[in-house]
Amino acid sequence: REWLNALIEQDGMVDSFTELYPSARGRYTCWSQYLNERYSNCGSRIDYCLADRAFFETHVVRERAR
Repeated sequence: REWLNALIEQDGMVDSFTELYPSARGRYTCWSQYLNERYSNCGSRIDYCLADRAFFETHVVRERAR
């Protein structure tokens, strides 16, 4: 986790999911099957999609408010 945080902060990368859905909580993609944690939604994310901040700001279309 420290390595990922350093990559995002020091290299100016963006975690696209977190950037687009800042209020999302409990969005995990990996759970302990042995403990059936998918039912309690206790796990971790393993699907980070990182992009350079400048690229992200130039090319990502954010949903407009309705």
